[in-house]
Amino acid sequence: RGSNVVAKTALSTKKGWDEREAQAELEREIRLVATLRHPDLVMFLGACVDRAPPFFISEFMEGGDLERFYAAQMRKSGYPYRPAGAQLMSWASAVARALSFLHGRGRPVIHRDLKPMNLLLTRKLELKVCDFGISKLLAPRAPGTMQQ
Repeated sequence: RGSNVVAKTALSTKKGWDEREAQAELEREIRLVATLRHPDLVMFLGACVDRAPPFFISEFMEGGDLERFYAAQMRKSGYPYRPAGAQLMSWASAVARALSFLHGRGRPVIHRDLKPMNLLLTRKLELKVCDFGISKLLAPRAPGTMQQ
C-alpha cells in the first residue's frame, strides 16, 4: 500500500525573480533538507533536480497548516479557537525540540520563516516544522565554542 506524499516545486512568486532564481533557491533548500532528520521536522523523502522544474517529495501532513487549522476551528464554532493547555504545550515543545536540533548541529540552521503556515499537523494533531526555503546554514562551529 502506498503513502500520500507532497511534491514541492519552484515558483517564481517573489517580486523580480525569474524562474532560474526560484529553481536555484529550491535546489539550495533540497540540499539542506536532505541532511535534516528529526521527528519534529516534516520528513524529506527524495528529490529530482535533473529535470525542469526541480522538485522534492516530503511526507503528507493530513492536518494541514496551523493557520488554516485555527481558521477552520473558528468557522466551526464562530469563536476564536483556544486549544487545551496540553495541546499548546505539545505544539510548543515540538517547535522547541525542532529548533534545538537545528541550532545544535555542527553547522547550525536558522529557519528564518517560522509562522503558523510553516507548522504542519498530522492527523493526530502532532506538529512538525516545514519550509526551509529562506533558512540560513551557518558556518561550522569549532569544537568547544559557543555560537552567538
